Amino acid sequence: MIDVSFQHWSYVFPEEELIRYGSPYFDRKRGGRDLSNSMRGHAKLESTHSISFNPQQILCANEAFPEAAVADPLADLEVWDEWRSGIRTFPYPGRYSRLGIRRQEGKTSSPSSVGVLGEIMAGLYAQAGIAPWVLVRVIRHWPDFIFYTGDDRYAFVEAKAYTGEVNEQNGGLWTQIPGDLLSECLMDAVQQLNADPFVKVWGAFTYIEQISPFRLSTWKFMSQSAEQ
Repeated sequence: MIDVSFQHWSYVFPEEELIRYGSPYFDRKRGGRDLSNSMRGHAKLESTHSISFNPQQILCANEAFPEAAVADPLADLEVWDEWRSGIRTFPYPGRYSRLGIRRQEGKTSSPSSVGVLGEIMAGLYAQAGIAPWVLVRVIRHWPDFIFYTGDDRYAFVEAKAYTGEVNEQNGGLWTQIPGDLLSECLMDAVQQLNADPFVKVWGAFTYIEQISPFRLSTWKFMSQSAEQ
């Protein structure tokens, strides 16, 4: 089974933030950082729960949600975990003193498999919590999913996923999501809401905490303009 901890947060962009950070005067790094700081004190936790998914459900969703064609993202991550834990190793000395190479570096996780798992979790939760039918699966452009929510309204969903160590301090959402991923998503949300204030933008972040057995943390935040 794949154990998932889930949190749903919401945030309303004040009009002054949409105006300020929608301007090209601010570069994306500066704007994203300021928006992240603003959200820390104003985002609202809407719901939280834990659930276990059958791996077959994840593999079935692999046929519908990801952008990349990957046969089995779970198997890929399990192989990477064997390399990371030392079960599998390179059969080489791993040293070349003339270049200062004194140890063999380990393999990295496949960005495609990590991203695919994040898109799967985003799709599953979006169907359960936003709308049951995906209107558009966007390929190679932002956002990842577009849902129709009725009354000529739409929801845009962008998925992000990551592995590695995270900040373990008590800070909930903000200390778990890498700052660059959160900043990027917030700047995209501001741009979209300035283009259409009646769209709701969702960011879905999945942290692959553990692989054997699988344990994930998924956060989704819904952002909208004050006009809605």
